[in-house]
Amino acid sequence: MHNVRKLIVSAWLIAVLAGCQSTGIEHVNQKGMFINERLGIKKYLAGEYQEAFQLLSETASWGLKESQYFLAFMFMKGQYVQQSQVLGMAWLGVANEVGKEDWQHQYNSFYQAASPEIRARIDAKQQEYIGKYGLKAQRMTCSEQIQAYSIKRVPRCSKSAGVTTLYPVELSE
Repeated sequence: MHNVRKLIVSAWLIAVLAGCQSTGIEHVNQKGMFINERLGIKKYLAGEYQEAFQLLSETASWGLKESQYFLAFMFMKGQYVQQSQVLGMAWLGVANEVGKEDWQHQYNSFYQAASPEIRARIDAKQQEYIGKYGLKAQRMTCSEQIQAYSIKRVPRCSKSAGVTTLYPVELSE
């Protein structure tokens, strides 16, 4: 009887752990996440787009707003990824949750230039991304701070305790 109970508990535990792996639920190392974001931005600015994408797509998935901002431009410009105005604007829209004025101005300019059909696709994709990568979905809080050794204001985010799901970044619509 004791061995049967052990077997049932072991099977249940294996099923639960396997289920967590398949859903994308992961624990995040916040310090490593921010280091990867800084490195990803550095790679992007150096034109090393493949390396930038590898780093920024993960940190954008975790909800980091600067990562989402740079990832948006990778899609809009077709840098290492297939060019997509819709995916780029969706990422820019999610990044705009922090209300950074120049990002909002860029978003509005691009959005107004898009056709009504493209705007509808952007709106739908942006809502989907906010549900996956947004502040609430990824349990993030952000505030704008002055960047070290600069007068540039950037969003600084932190992840609240709790479980979140890491969704993969789509490469096409």
